[in-house]
Amino acid sequence: MNPYCTAVSVSPGKRQMRLVCTGPKHAPCLVLGNALGTDKRIWNSLERSLGEDYRLVRFDYPGHGDSPAWPAVSLAEMAKMLLAELDVQKIESFFYCGVSMGGALGLELAMQSSHRMRGLVLSNTAAHFGAPELWESRLSQAQLGGLAVLTDATVARWLKPEHAQVSPLLVSWLKEMFKATSVEGYVQCCCIVMSFDARETLHLVQSPTLVIGGAQDRATSVDQALVLHKGIPKSTYLELPAAHLAPLDEPMAFEQAVRNFLTYNTAQG
Repeated sequence: MNPYCTAVSVSPGKRQMRLVCTGPKHAPCLVLGNALGTDKRIWNSLERSLGEDYRLVRFDYPGHGDSPAWPAVSLAEMAKMLLAELDVQKIESFFYCGVSMGGALGLELAMQSSHRMRGLVLSNTAAHFGAPELWESRLSQAQLGGLAVLTDATVARWLKPEHAQVSPLLVSWLKEMFKATSVEGYVQCCCIVMSFDARETLHLVQSPTLVIGGAQDRATSVDQALVLHKGIPKSTYLELPAAHLAPLDEPMAFEQAVRNFLTYNTAQG
């Protein structure tokens, strides 16, 4: 176990994943998974675009958004918790769209519940997120100096420089979102992402899948996206001129791609 991760201290309160459900109750369901360091508000634009036609389900990770830090040790465990909450909401089948960490969670969901997942969108994500040294540096900085020391560099990876330059309010909003994340929650989720490795099990994903890569993504490269595309049997690949948060960096193209994918696979039954 990585020493930075063994140092994570989270109060042993009730573990819960609070779902926020909007849209027509009997419409096809789309579950949305966030990136590390963000919360469910990153899907506001997608909700406005799809909210009349789909039942949307959003949630936050431990210590992110309005969720308190709660113990979780892996994306596999988190996927089980999410499936249990979907059961409570009587959601038997669903589409899933996730970005970055949310995409990795989608892979776990697809492997655990292929009979329930109607389709999977994987945006700016990977089957494995890189060398431990990268994560150890972030963990060390977060634990010693808080998230403020990571904010500028993190948000700089989320948007293209030219987009960030003309969108100061969006940049400010993202920085505040990131800094509002609790250190405990961020470190815990870093440890979860650092330990994730689905490179040998991608063939188990049997759902129709759309893999979206970002041509300017410095966090999860096009090469990593292509590993997903090549490893998942029923996948198609789309590359957008986006940085790491394609849903916010190229919202119109992203939303159209997701809508087209949902429409096609809904028609397929």
